[in-house]
Amino acid sequence: MARVKDALVRGVSRRTIIDAMHKVKHTGTPFFGECDVMIDGQVYAFQVSLNAHDDGQILGVAISLGERIPNETAIRSLSLELAHRTKNLMAVISSLAQQTGRRSNDIIEFNGSFMQQLGALSRAHDAIATTGWRGALLETVIAGSNRSVSQGAKVVVDGETSGIMLTPNAAQNVALLLHELAACSDSRSTIRILSECNHDGPLRLTWDMDRMRGDKKIWADFLTKIAPLSLDGKGELSGGNDEPLTYTLTISTDHFASV
Repeated sequence: MARVKDALVRGVSRRTIIDAMHKVKHTGTPFFGECDVMIDGQVYAFQVSLNAHDDGQILGVAISLGERIPNETAIRSLSLELAHRTKNLMAVISSLAQQTGRRSNDIIEFNGSFMQQLGALSRAHDAIATTGWRGALLETVIAGSNRSVSQGAKVVVDGETSGIMLTPNAAQNVALLLHELAACSDSRSTIRILSECNHDGPLRLTWDMDRMRGDKKIWADFLTKIAPLSLDGKGELSGGNDEPLTYTLTISTDHFASV
């Protein structure tokens, strides 16, 4: 039983048998489940039952179900990874809903903005999926964001973007950030995206627009605080309202993926 305690419970991402033991101790509710344990280089499946006794002790029984076949182990690993990514995606969607709700005047405005954000997120995931979830090319992410630009605005991209691969998390967040910038662009604007990157330094994206629509205060917190935090970077915003707006985002090299 001692070798089983730290094993992940099958079907419950990031939860171990020892976590289940603590829950049984505090709630008194028995636990039944399965886990995989590595023994001498081989993966074995165990059926585990945990019961609380009146004296506060936990009685645990682990019954070996035999060696786990390699394909089943791979499926198990993929299932846990899918559960983890799904939880992260739900957290992102929840955050988008809260941010959009705070700056929407009514349900109609909220619905329009929120559905556009989900569209940007969906396009980012399409780009990530084409690489087997290794990441997404920066040029693909930027091209996807252009669909959010106000009709009539012109987009110009300067600097090196080809061959720069962002991790899935970075690609997702950059896509949402570019969507937010595009959403506040005026239809008469000329938008310039400058990409600066070298092999040893961070990625620096600068977004200039002649005009913006709406109050800069609406976008400031997201652009300078929330978005950079998720990318271990820095966001700087200047101008806006009745003057040209410039936004610069610096992204840590930790968020680059191998092409």
